[in-house]
Amino acid sequence: MKKYFELKLFSVFILSLLTIAFFSCSKDENIPEKSKQIVRLTTDKLTLEVGEGSVLKTSFIPAISTPSENLKWDIVDSKVAEITVNKDFSVNVVAKAVGQTKAIVSSLEGKKYAICDVVVIPVPNPTVQLNVNEGTIFVGGNITLIPTFTPPVNRLTERYKWEAENTQVAELVVNNDFSVLVNGKAVGQSKVYLKTKNGDKPLATATVNVIPEPVIGELKNPVFINFGNATGVPAEWNTLSSFMAGATISDLKDKELKATGVSITITERFNGANETGEATTTTEFNMPSSVSKTAFFGNARADWGGLFKQGVFKFEGLNKNKKYDFCFFGSRSGVGDNREAKYIVKGNNEVSTSLNGSSNKTA
Repeated sequence: MKKYFELKLFSVFILSLLTIAFFSCSKDENIPEKSKQIVRLTTDKLTLEVGEGSVLKTSFIPAISTPSENLKWDIVDSKVAEITVNKDFSVNVVAKAVGQTKAIVSSLEGKKYAICDVVVIPVPNPTVQLNVNEGTIFVGGNITLIPTFTPPVNRLTERYKWEAENTQVAELVVNNDFSVLVNGKAVGQSKVYLKTKNGDKPLATATVNVIPEPVIGELKNPVFINFGNATGVPAEWNTLSSFMAGATISDLKDKELKATGVSITITERFNGANETGEATTTTEFNMPSSVSKTAFFGNARADWGGLFKQGVFKFEGLNKNKKYDFCFFGSRSGVGDNREAKYIVKGNNEVSTSLNGSSNKTA
């Protein structure tokens, strides 16, 4: 009987030890049994520049009406960032120095419920280049300035600003991508600056010249047009080398090589082109041989691969309230028969003239 009792006692003792060991392993000292509160933050990581601030907000499951009675905020390294607790238990975080720290929500007894890593980086000091350093626009026109930051920078509208030196001349409209539209308001010149929000030193500068809006179709110098494709044509001559419909010169230049905004387009083709005009001429055009000997031709009576009774070209960009003089020259060298052609100009009015190009050197 004694041995049985001792064995039974020993078994109970082992069972007790097993029971104690079992409960000891299941206990988590970091999670108090009395609390199942969950705290969430708007983010678990903040990256701020020195001097920059942000707000961390909290939410609770289950909800807490007065969280400050049971919870508190702490910052691990107050030299890197400082915090200010708001009435709604959100917190303002302000970056003070480059480094890393943590903002922590914990119980009054020190249990941690939520942690936000706070990384503080230096204020960027980028170089800036503009797509245009100097530009010219008409009154009523505009130009877009596009900045490129190296290295790239975020939150541009918070950090930088555009300014015009002369707002009477240039009006600025900042676009969503932080490029700027410069509108010409009056004749003059204005510099456009890209600056930091808190500084006056420009990071980039562009000069914008605003000139008078041109009068449509106003020609200050003669415009010379060469029909043909010979080589050696002087630069002051506009050369229309194709005789087919659709051939065009979109912006004719004048004698001083300045753009006129006037275009010429063939709307009905000619039969072909030749280089059988007189090479030596004496006219007001002062033509070189590369111009006088080239021509487009048509054929109203005889069939030379088809009848092309007329070639037609159209001018666009002229002003209907202006008057223009059109002068023509046609020539066929080494012939004595009648090579007359009729030239018709139509606009607000219609005028025509005829010219015999047979061995013509002067008309």
